[in-house]
Amino acid sequence: MQATRNGTAISVSGIAREVRVDRTFLHRHRDLLALIHAANGSPPPRPPERALW
Repeated sequence: MQATRNGTAISVSGIAREVRVDRTFLHRHRDLLALIHAANGSPPPRPPERALW
């Protein structure tokens, strides 16, 4: 992974900064977000609960 070779933090903020996109872009693309979390070794965030009313 290029980010680890050049010292970029493996986080949503670090990757977004490296590839020059807004963090919301990564949050909208769950597949990319999952790759970042897998590389970081942290579980992906749970989707928000839906209201039942």
